[in-house]
Amino acid sequence: MIRLLVLVTFISLSFFGLMGSVDTQQQKLMLEMIDFIEENSDYKYDGSPLPTVHTATSKHMCKVLFVGEPPDPCHIAGYYNDDTNEIFIADKPTEHMHWKGFRESVLMHELVHFMQKINGTYETVDCKQALEGPAFQIQDKYTKENDHIHEKNENDPLFALMASSCPNFSGAMGIELLGGG
Repeated sequence: MIRLLVLVTFISLSFFGLMGSVDTQQQKLMLEMIDFIEENSDYKYDGSPLPTVHTATSKHMCKVLFVGEPPDPCHIAGYYNDDTNEIFIADKPTEHMHWKGFRESVLMHELVHFMQKINGTYETVDCKQALEGPAFQIQDKYTKENDHIHEKNENDPLFALMASSCPNFSGAMGIELLGGG
C-alpha cells in the first residue's frame, strides 16, 4: 500500500513537473519569437502577460470566427483573441501547410497580432484585415530563417494580399478598378 502511494505521488509530481516545464519551454519560445518580432518591426514588447495558447480544431475555430454558417471547406490555422489574450492554433495543418514547423509558424503569426495589440496598432488601421500584412511578412521571414520549419508553411503571396486588404467603398477587396473613381 505504501509503495502504491509513493508511486502515485511520484507519478503525480512528475506529471505536474513536466507540465510546468512545457509551459516554461513554450514561454521561452514565445519570448524568443517576440525578440524576433522586435528585431524585424517597430513593435516593442512592454512586459504584458503573454497570451495563453490553446489547440482547437479548424471546425471549432471556424464556428467562432464566422457569423452564421462558416464556409465549407474552412481553412483556419489559428487566431488571436485580443479580448481574452488567447491564441488558438489548429490541431493539424490546413491543406496547404505542412506538419513540420506548422504550430511554430502559426504561433509566430499570432504573436505578431499580440504585439500589434499591445503597441496600439489595432486603433490605427483602417480595418482588421490590415493587421494581417505585417503578420504574414514576419511569419514568412521567420519561416525562411528557420530550417526546421517546412517551406509550405510560408504564405501564398496572393492569399496574403487578399487576406490583408480592406474592403473599399465599392465592396471590392482593396482593389480599385481603373476609372472606377
